[in-house]
Amino acid sequence: MSDDHTELDATDLVNETMDALSNARGRTLFLLSTVERGRVDAIGLAAELQAILNELSAAAEHFRTLHAAPATRRLDPAIALIIDDDATYARSLRRRLETIGVKAFHESDPRQGGRTFSVLRPQTVFIDVMMPERRGTLVAAEIKELEPSATVVLVTGLLSVENAFDGGTWGADCIVEKGDVEPLLRIARGEMPEGRVVLASEFATDEELRNRHARRAMERFGSYVEAAEALGIDVRTLKKRLDPEDPA
Repeated sequence: MSDDHTELDATDLVNETMDALSNARGRTLFLLSTVERGRVDAIGLAAELQAILNELSAAAEHFRTLHAAPATRRLDPAIALIIDDDATYARSLRRRLETIGVKAFHESDPRQGGRTFSVLRPQTVFIDVMMPERRGTLVAAEIKELEPSATVVLVTGLLSVENAFDGGTWGADCIVEKGDVEPLLRIARGEMPEGRVVLASEFATDEELRNRHARRAMERFGSYVEAAEALGIDVRTLKKRLDPEDPA
């Protein structure tokens, strides 16, 4: 078993221990079968049992290391967790995060998101909204319940971002449109956005796209103040996007 946990994928941290337990169980069953068949080598049996005990001891130590005092362990600002079933996107984001000194781990199974978070204790968690095994919104709520001070960010495509105006941010700190990763890097550095919905289009020149998001936010909230707050812009800018022809 590896001692360098930080070089492993987040899922491997747990899988490695479970493999050790599975191997010990298999070897124990094999020994029992030899005893039942009357083929017993006392010295060999003792050696095998000792090896199994050593394996179990190592597995127990590994678990203690992974779960050491979770209630007292602080969240690590130098670690980020990416929960996304898209391995290509996660790998790309992971590399970009590491360029700013943030060690990023990838969890591909959203059903394991809470457990992996408890193991790693990252300050920042990026979660894809649409995953087949479990919706990212549920994972975000679970992690926020485990640790309210964690920075939980939902990351999704354009259409889902528009849907965010209907569902809020589901307990996450914000929802970010997939596209330019710069907003994600800023969040990982501790620079939280002003609005709850962060659009990649805010870093682009597509004025019509920004205006469309403004109209969608206004439809959802029905209030200039609340819609502007959700988008992280001021009311005057929001009104300009709602009516680009208005000279005011």
